[in-house]
Amino acid sequence: MDADAEVVIEQKYKKPTKTGTVAEGYILLNGERFKYREVSWDAVKEKAANIAANKLAGEFDKGRLASWMQELQDYNFDLDFTMFDSQERVKFFSDSEKKPEDEKKSRVTSSDVVSFQLTFTSAAASEFTGLVEHFQKLLNIDSITDTILEVLRLAKDGSSQ
Repeated sequence: MDADAEVVIEQKYKKPTKTGTVAEGYILLNGERFKYREVSWDAVKEKAANIAANKLAGEFDKGRLASWMQELQDYNFDLDFTMFDSQERVKFFSDSEKKPEDEKKSRVTSSDVVSFQLTFTSAAASEFTGLVEHFQKLLNIDSITDTILEVLRLAKDGSSQ
């Protein structure tokens, strides 16, 4: 943000509103007011909202946009939220066998998505990544999240026997 910009908060909410808003106001820059809205969203929904907000009036780093769209798809996030229609989205995915109509089969809405952050030392992160990749191949699962959940289920089932 420009160092000369001033953020003026007119309203704060104790709890996020239904749409995640925690504060509203405006940014004052060079005598001009720009509407300001602060939200409390998980990283996945925030990425989708940023894509949607910039679709009509912004410019994209095409590589980053493709990466974010792939990430949203990996979370089975409702890609309609990005404001790109199914025909436009086709170009973002490396899996050429995925058809736009396939997106609707296992769609999860943004309210179904919960983000978790794991923090590792660099050595532990490398080991964790290697183990997840190993189990992905072993179990033939594409999604990292599904792989971790399946390994945890198998471990639980194995320990209870």
